[in-house]
Amino acid sequence: MICPNLDDLRYVKQFLDETANWTNRRIADRLSELLTDLHADNPLLFDAQTKADEVSLKFQLVLNIGGKTGAL
Repeated sequence: MICPNLDDLRYVKQFLDETANWTNRRIADRLSELLTDLHADNPLLFDAQTKADEVSLKFQLVLNIGGKTGAL
């Protein structure tokens, strides 16, 4: 029988929050690397500053794409 108490639920929430933050950071970092590589291969594909701003805003993290720093 499962009978979680309030402390158990707080721990689960903390674990899920930390896992989500860690996962989003890794995804955002990898995406910025891939977009930087794509931009280096073809600078006309997209505007690096615009893309850095868009991705940074979406993930709520400051990211660099193609040498440009995104704003939140």
